[in-house]
Amino acid sequence: MYVTDITIRIEETIDAERMEELERVLCEEYGIENAWVQDKERQLMMVEFDAEEVAPSAIVRSIRRQGLHARPFGL
Repeated sequence: MYVTDITIRIEETIDAERMEELERVLCEEYGIENAWVQDKERQLMMVEFDAEEVAPSAIVRSIRRQGLHARPFGL
């Protein structure tokens, strides 16, 4: 197991309820350990994941399947 993290920028502004749902959905994905939104910057989501089990691109695709525009931030 190799746990690392990535910051994802979500292009849309979404309300707290939708963000909590997105966090829950991501945490249910295989290989994702934790997901949360930055308090100061609501469009940035941190995701901790097992790099041996899931690729960053799969995390972005998972967010996009929720109908959101997302991309890695700071890479």
